[in-house]
Amino acid sequence: NHDHNMDYLYGHEHSGHHEHHHEHHHHDDTEHHEHHHHDDVEHHEHEHHHHDDTEHHEHHHEHHHHNDAEHHEHHHDHHHVHRSLPDVIDIINAADITESARALAVKVFTIVAEAEAAVHGRSIEEVHFHEVGAIDSIVDIIAAAVCYDDIVSKNDIDETIVTRLVDGTGTVRCQHGILSIPVPAVLKIAEQRRIPLSISNRKGEYVTPTGAAFAAAVMDTSSLPDSFIIERTGVGAGKRDYDIPGMVRTMILN
Repeated sequence: NHDHNMDYLYGHEHSGHHEHHHEHHHHDDTEHHEHHHHDDVEHHEHEHHHHDDTEHHEHHHEHHHHNDAEHHEHHHDHHHVHRSLPDVIDIINAADITESARALAVKVFTIVAEAEAAVHGRSIEEVHFHEVGAIDSIVDIIAAAVCYDDIVSKNDIDETIVTRLVDGTGTVRCQHGILSIPVPAVLKIAEQRRIPLSISNRKGEYVTPTGAAFAAAVMDTSSLPDSFIIERTGVGAGKRDYDIPGMVRTMILN
């Protein structure tokens, strides 16, 4: 959880700025999953890893968004350094991770950059990440890529299914000001990457740009098979106090 990390590192000055910071982690006993999802219990972003010759699925979600403008009042590097895509890629390339995990992390940030460029009417070279460029956000994405690569390689996954993303409504404050939910970058990622998107009537930002980008980066299809055998299931619960459970389920299907 971003705010928990900030409290640990810098004290409780950040504790009141949590309404837009969501990061949910789950670690299975046999697989290393990192799941980030803020969603209605009935509306999960589903990614299924299949591990036979026909159909293998995995659910894997990650939603990071550090968008409270007040956080930038503090004099910490990760709150005011604006990094370009090449800057972020240099950091990823310096990480001691597998090539497939590295490629996935780069792909996630490239998807975010492409969406931001389209939203702002700029070239991808002109895009500078604000909250997403913070070092803790970069670490989050790299960690998720490593976990995804681990589960795929250990279970012979050959397809990932994202059935849909489910966002809320209302507004959120970020570096660019007050934005409507779903935020423009999420809408653009869903449009560019053809990810099914549902909008619930619940208030709150359930899908963030990096979360949508991660789903887009790993998605092979949005269609589940008519029937399947569930090999393994994992459930990860988030920390935010919604009026509904904030959780994500991960299934490996045959």
